[in-house]
Amino acid sequence: MTETSNNEPKRKLVLLKINAVRSRTKLSVPSVYRLIKEGKFPKPINMGERAVAWIEDEIEEWLLAKLEERGEAFQKQEDVRLNKIKTFVPMEVPPPKPQSPNPLLVPKTS
Repeated sequence: MTETSNNEPKRKLVLLKINAVRSRTKLSVPSVYRLIKEGKFPKPINMGERAVAWIEDEIEEWLLAKLEERGEAFQKQEDVRLNKIKTFVPMEVPPPKPQSPNPLLVPKTS
């Protein structure tokens, strides 16, 4: 890696084609383009008349954001679960009633 004027390492620009994006995100091609249209996914770079590519770092940032969302959602679910446990009041359960023997299994006495 080379260094920039700010002494920060310069990263190599890596471009991904749609199959690599699909492989990393596990999204279908229509889902990728739908999310782009909704402004929820990185836009590709137009490479030519019929070729586009995505910047690898942008895809990785999108995935990390999804992981953070999951972490926040997971934490909220965990907080709700823990709150339910804290407020849980066990009920007294009556003992089971004695069962009468099954008349079909009890031999008849004459």
